[in-house]
Amino acid sequence: MSGGVSIAGFGAAIAGALFVALFGAFAIPTHHKQLATAAAIGGFGGGLVDSIVGATLQSKRFCDRCRHWTERRVHSCGFRTRHARGVQWMSNDAVNLCGTVAGAAIAMLARSLMNR
Repeated sequence: MSGGVSIAGFGAAIAGALFVALFGAFAIPTHHKQLATAAAIGGFGGGLVDSIVGATLQSKRFCDRCRHWTERRVHSCGFRTRHARGVQWMSNDAVNLCGTVAGAAIAMLARSLMNR
């Protein structure tokens, strides 16, 4: 189930952000270190926002038949689940959107601060 914050997750977020930033830096004809740095900061920041929003606000549902937590309105057993915590409309897709928008904003802010 989505929505967790852990040390392993932080490490994976940093590694993923650095990988994407470095790949992007080599793909751009004029690869600037500042762009790669801003992308890495934005990627990590977006991942952090995604994890925090997922852990705190994402809708969590419970299957009373199987006694399992899920994100789905209908559990894999076919039983309709009930909303148990989080914001009811905050699906995993909404959490991903929050993380993506936050990551882009953080990267733009980091880039603008580097230009000063």
